[in-house]
Amino acid sequence: MVTDNETYVSDLKAAIEHTVGIDELNGKSILVTGASGTIGSFIVDELIHYNKSGKGWITIFAAGRNVDKLRERFGEDISFVRYDMLSKDFKEFPEHVDYIIHAAGNAYPSAFIDRWKETVEGNILGTANILEYGKRANIHRFLYVSSGEVYSVEQSIVDNIAEIHGKTFAETSDDCSEFASHYYNEILSIVEQQGPRSCYPVSKLATEEMSLESDLDCVVVRPCHTFGPGITGSDDRAHVQFVKRAISGNPIVLNSPGLQERSYNYAADASSGILTVLLTAKKGDVVDICAPGNVVTIKGLAELIGKAAGVPVTAKEADERDLKLQSPINKQILNPDKLVSLGWTKAFDLETAVDHFVKIMQK
Repeated sequence: MVTDNETYVSDLKAAIEHTVGIDELNGKSILVTGASGTIGSFIVDELIHYNKSGKGWITIFAAGRNVDKLRERFGEDISFVRYDMLSKDFKEFPEHVDYIIHAAGNAYPSAFIDRWKETVEGNILGTANILEYGKRANIHRFLYVSSGEVYSVEQSIVDNIAEIHGKTFAETSDDCSEFASHYYNEILSIVEQQGPRSCYPVSKLATEEMSLESDLDCVVVRPCHTFGPGITGSDDRAHVQFVKRAISGNPIVLNSPGLQERSYNYAADASSGILTVLLTAKKGDVVDICAPGNVVTIKGLAELIGKAAGVPVTAKEADERDLKLQSPINKQILNPDKLVSLGWTKAFDLETAVDHFVKIMQK
């Protein structure tokens, strides 16, 4: 298990130390959806390690489609919930939970192209369902994990989303299907006009708006490009392809010059940042999850991974499929000021983070 890796355990300790207000979770309960993903899995591991440290006890619920895989991944120290984003069957869910971190949903390029309707449906209708559960469970706070890609959405679309009026939870009792349907139908129309790749940032932005309009205490985080050992088999993001080739001893191959600039974050810093927002931000806050100084080109990241693994970086001409998968955003640099104002500091510079990432994956 990854939690037997010394480097990973040290990263968990660092994340705990950099999570502002983590002791406020002592005696509380928290449910994490998307618990098998890069961000969700590290958050769950950080919370488990907090319990093992003897500092306190947090009741943890990891939610996902395959409970057996979650149990194999995390062991028996927490509770598991079978979770289908589009189902309203919450019989396996706890009657009450204090916090929900909603990190479920498609987050890799091939899904945006091949299953764009599923991506929109999962983000909007799936989130509506978990918001509905949150109201029934009388939660203290709901945190929605959005994406830094929302900044790429054209202003006209942003204005359009802001004008979508669904019924409030108060008007629809505990059923928010009608509330969400306004967003879902509008976003499907926008994506059909903009192209499949737009399904992710546009539906993420609409889901932010829908969540913040609910009558729950809600905060939103927008993570930058996040890397870490919680990689699923279907994940085909660039950094995942880089590290898979590198740890197998093969050259890293770029499908473009790789000159696009990005804010990158290690999963440990993303986890401590997200939990800091959960515990210290004001209701309605929207916070970028990124670390000061962690800006690099895609080629630069590939070279850092190659250096850590001892493999070269090469390039080839992109084919038609590669071009469709590439993000059209040339510069995606997020602003860490709001997160830093909450008292958060990063634990890792980019080179150290990449080195840890590669070392953990190699073992």
